[in-house]
Amino acid sequence: MEETKKLLIIEDHPILRNGLKALLADQPQFEVIGEVGTLADARAALKFQKPDVVLLDVSLPDGTGLDLLKEKDLVARTKVIVLTMHKEAPYINRAKELGASGFVLKDMAPEELVSTIQAVIAGEVRFPEEILAEDAADSQSLSPRELKVKDLLVQGVSLTEIGKQLGLSVKTISTYRTRILAKLGVANNAELVKKELRSNPLS
Repeated sequence: MEETKKLLIIEDHPILRNGLKALLADQPQFEVIGEVGTLADARAALKFQKPDVVLLDVSLPDGTGLDLLKEKDLVARTKVIVLTMHKEAPYINRAKELGASGFVLKDMAPEELVSTIQAVIAGEVRFPEEILAEDAADSQSLSPRELKVKDLLVQGVSLTEIGKQLGLSVKTISTYRTRILAKLGVANNAELVKKELRSNPLS
């Protein structure tokens, strides 16, 4: 018989914590050994309870949950699944870089959450690759020159100044701008800035 794995929930909303605990209570592969709502309590629980698996929220009242992944002495023997409402690719990539075993969204179906935990226990890694693929497709759809113009537009640089920096006419820069907006599916500079902020929330 397989050993039951110990699971810790790190989530700052009590209602969601209780809902997760109730959802996972009947799973034979793991046992919820506790739930905490702050980074400070999470550190104590990791140190003394030594869970096998952790569900880790990103937004906590005393810091970001991703910081916990940097504390290798605490999480070295623990498989961490990031649980968040943030769907942006930089969060997913950052969690990967820091050694998380999975990344799940709070609006996913309950059975998907359970299957992700089971897969991680079995040694797999689970990330929403479709979001990463979409983000990569957006970036790859722009040429190097278009990427440069986009970055300057996001910084609020005028078409005239962009033209001076790149040695191009204002008309050419305007054409680039129109093409960039069309490729990225936005209507104007304001929407472009919003899209960039959503795509790079950690910058």
